[in-house]
Amino acid sequence: MYGCQSVSLDSRWTFKRSASTHSQPLCFLAEPTSHLLQGIGILARLLVEFEANPIEPHFERGTPVYSTVQCAAEHAKDFPAHLRALVKASVNSDRAMRKLEATLINDPFYRALIGTTQAIDLVQGGVKTNALPEEAWAVVNHRIATQRSGFPSFFFVSRATYPEFVSSAVAALKERDASLLKHLANEFNLTYTAFGSAITKEDGPSAGTLTLTDAWGTALEPAPITPTGEDSAPWQLLSGTIKATYNAHRDLEGRDNVFVSPGIMTGNTGGCTGSCQVGL
Repeated sequence: MYGCQSVSLDSRWTFKRSASTHSQPLCFLAEPTSHLLQGIGILARLLVEFEANPIEPHFERGTPVYSTVQCAAEHAKDFPAHLRALVKASVNSDRAMRKLEATLINDPFYRALIGTTQAIDLVQGGVKTNALPEEAWAVVNHRIATQRSGFPSFFFVSRATYPEFVSSAVAALKERDASLLKHLANEFNLTYTAFGSAITKEDGPSAGTLTLTDAWGTALEPAPITPTGEDSAPWQLLSGTIKATYNAHRDLEGRDNVFVSPGIMTGNTGGCTGSCQVGL
C-alpha cells in the first residue's frame, strides 16, 4: 500500500447514572432534576469538549501526501503558481514547508489526509420521552495519520516513562482522549475509566460512571508506507502498468502521457489495496 491511513480507533464513551446517589430513582420527568445530572446532557458536554479540541495536523516530507503534492506541482498545468513555488522550495526549506502546511490544512480535503481525524459517528440515549436515560453513549472514530507528528507533542516527551507510546499510535491516541475528558469527569463527579485503566479514584459517592473503550475491539495501527523510489520494484510495476493501460486504451506511445504519484486513502474498507492519483 502506498500510504494508507487505518480506520484505526473507534472509542465508545458511555455514561451511566449511579442510583446510589439518589434517595429515589430518577425515572420520570415529573421529578425535577438539574441538567448537569442527566446522562444525555453530560454526554453532550463531553462531545462538545472533544469537538472543540481537534488534533492539529502537521505536514511532513516523506509522506504519501507530500509525494502527491510534489507530483501535482511538477506536472499539473492548473496547479497554482504560488503553491508550485512553495512545493519546490519546501524540499530544502523548513520555512517554505511550514507555509505550505498552513495553506494545505485550510483545505478540508488535505487536512483530513495530513492529520489524525476525529468524528462523532454514533450517539444513543433514552428509550422514550417521559423517562430519563439510565445510560447514554457515543462512538468517536479516528483515522490515524501515518506520521508521528499527527499527535500532540506531549505524547513523545516522556519516552522513558511511556515507551509504548513511541511505537503505538493507537496507545498515544487513547492517552490523548482519556486526558482530554479528565477535568469534566471531575466536574461532574463521575467515576472515570478509560480503556481498562481507572482515571479517577473511587473514594466516595459519584453521580455516575464514565467509561471509554475500544468500541469494537478492532483498533489498528497505521499501515506501513511502501517505498516509491526508482529502485522500488513494486512501485515501478504498479506505475508502469497504469501508464501502459492508459496508453493502450488511447492508442498512445511514450512514457509521459500520464504521470502517476503515490497517494493515500483515509479508510480501511475492504483492506488497503492501494490508492494512486493520476495527473495529466
